[in-house]
Amino acid sequence: MLNWATFYYDCDLKRYELLSDFLNEQGISNQFHPVEIKPTDFLDNADEEMKRFDQVRVESPFRHTSFLAMKKHEAEMLVLRSGDTYFKDSFGVYWLRSAIYYGMEAILNGLNRPIDTEGAALIVGAG
Repeated sequence: MLNWATFYYDCDLKRYELLSDFLNEQGISNQFHPVEIKPTDFLDNADEEMKRFDQVRVESPFRHTSFLAMKKHEAEMLVLRSGDTYFKDSFGVYWLRSAIYYGMEAILNGLNRPIDTEGAALIVGAG
């Protein structure tokens, strides 16, 4: 069973509850745990709280702070300096990823046509 959480402060958790229900209906056994953390306590509490879960979604305002909470990073995260997901690898080590970045990258790559970088701007908002 996937044991996952969301670190949040003052946000609506309905989408995560719906996602958990949907995954269970599809046969992906999981249990969702909302964990409210005050912004001033994130760096002190995130590391210890994270150890209770397989994955953690990180809500605003913690996406940049989530980068600061990790001691080591993949090269791509060193460029982004922000993330929205902590996941535990097969060795039990936690890593930070940006699901928003990877999702947008997949969408843009799936367009099967070149993106005009000389023309109009593409502005993407995720929050």
